[in-house]
Amino acid sequence: RVLGHYGSIGGGYGNVTGNANDAPFAAFATVGGGNNNIAGGTNSVVGGGNSNNASGFTAAVLGGDTNSALNSFAVIAGGSQNVANGLRSFIGGGNANTVPGANAVITGGSNNNASSSYAVVAGGFANTASGAYSQIGGGQGNLASGIGSYASGTQASANKDGCFVWGDTLNAVVECPLADAFVARARGGVSFYTGGTSGSYTGATLPAGAGAWNTLSDVNSKTAFAKVDVRAVLEKLVRIPITSWRYKAQDAAVRHIGPTAQAFKASFGLGDNERAISTVDADGIAFAAIQGLNQKLEVQRKALAARDERIAELQRANDALKNDIAAIKRRLGM
Repeated sequence: RVLGHYGSIGGGYGNVTGNANDAPFAAFATVGGGNNNIAGGTNSVVGGGNSNNASGFTAAVLGGDTNSALNSFAVIAGGSQNVANGLRSFIGGGNANTVPGANAVITGGSNNNASSSYAVVAGGFANTASGAYSQIGGGQGNLASGIGSYASGTQASANKDGCFVWGDTLNAVVECPLADAFVARARGGVSFYTGGTSGSYTGATLPAGAGAWNTLSDVNSKTAFAKVDVRAVLEKLVRIPITSWRYKAQDAAVRHIGPTAQAFKASFGLGDNERAISTVDADGIAFAAIQGLNQKLEVQRKALAARDERIAELQRANDALKNDIAAIKRRLGM
C-alpha cells in the first residue's frame, strides 16, 4: 500500500509507504521489497527484509528483520530487532541493539545500548554507553556512564567522567576510583613495548600479581658497554642537590624527595632529555654509588687494619721494654 504522496514500493508482500493517519505529510517514502515493511516517515526508506519500520523523517532501514528507525535521520543497516530511536542515530547490525541517544552509534553486537548523545558501542554483548561522548570498544557487560569515558573487555565500568577502563575475562566489575583515570584489570600482566623485536623488546612490564614494573635489562639487548668510575659517581652524587618538593599538579599534602632532572642530567649526562629521570639510570647511579662507597670503605678498612697492626707492634715493643726495665731493676735491687 502506498499511502503517502510520491511513495513507491518496488516489490515484495505486505509492504506500506506513507502514514494512513497523515497521508499528505508522509510523502516520498520508499520500500524496495521484502515482507511486511513500513516506510512511514517523510523521505523514509526500507530497502528490504522483513517487518522493518522506518517511521522517522528521512529514516532508513536497509534490511534485516524487525528493525525500527523511529526518529528523524535514524539509520539501521541490518540485523534483527534493533531500534534506532535517537535523532540521527545509527545501528550497523547485530541483534536487539537500541540507540535512544541523539547522534549515537552501535555498529553491531547484541543487546547493546547507546543511550546518550554521541555515545558509541562498537560491538559485543550487553554493553551500555550512557554517558555523553562515551565509547565502548566491545566485549561483554561493559558500562561507560561518564562523560567522554571509555570501557572495553569484560565488566569494565567507566563510571566517572573521562575514565578509561579495561577489564580482562574475570567475571567481576572493575571501575574508576576517580574522574579522568586510566584503569586496567589485566591478571596476566601489563607490557609496554617501545622498540626491539620478539624476545628482546625494549619497554616495561608489570608481571602478573606484581606491584612494581620490570624494565628490560637483558645483556643481549644492550651494546656499547663502558667501564664506570664508581668513585667518581659517588663524588658527583654527594654533591648533587637533594631536596623535598611537590608536583604543581598534585595535592599540596603530597610531597616527594630527590634531585631535579636538570641537576641529574648536568651531573651524569644520562637519559634522553633533561626534564625526566629514567628509573634505569637512577637505579644504576645508586648501584654505582654503593660500589664506590664500598671501595672507600675497603680502603679505610685496610688503613685501619694496618694501623691496628702497627699499634699491636708498638704494644708488643712496649711490653718487651717493660720487661727489660723490670729485669734491670731486679739486678740493681730496686
